[in-house]
Amino acid sequence: MGPSWDPCFDRAKIIAFRPLIKRTYAEIEEVTDTKIDSWPPRIECMSSSEIGEGQMTGAGHGLFQPPCEIKINASMTAYAIFGNFVHEHIHYARPDLQESTVDDMTEIVMNRLAWPDTPRTRRLANKLSNP
Repeated sequence: MGPSWDPCFDRAKIIAFRPLIKRTYAEIEEVTDTKIDSWPPRIECMSSSEIGEGQMTGAGHGLFQPPCEIKINASMTAYAIFGNFVHEHIHYARPDLQESTVDDMTEIVMNRLAWPDTPRTRRLANKLSNP
């Protein structure tokens, strides 16, 4: 089923990737080597100030606030929203990981969902399994 979405998100953008959410959770569990009993139930929109603050550091796309709050910049494309959905859920699954590792895992999950077997995905998977 997946989470509920703050009404500020364009429903057409969410509908574009909603069929992938269940598989996304399974891919995140596999890539992070975790089993999650309960994923965050809702995705909130980032406020203008949160986006601006994030952009000052080269971010502003999404954020994870423990224990289970996920916020995403709703003004992005459906693909970017989904990429940040994956990214912030990896933070949720493994809050101990460094940002660069989460970035690599996000790319692996996105590639598995859309482009299952690419040379870059294999390199990243190898890098993560052989630090």
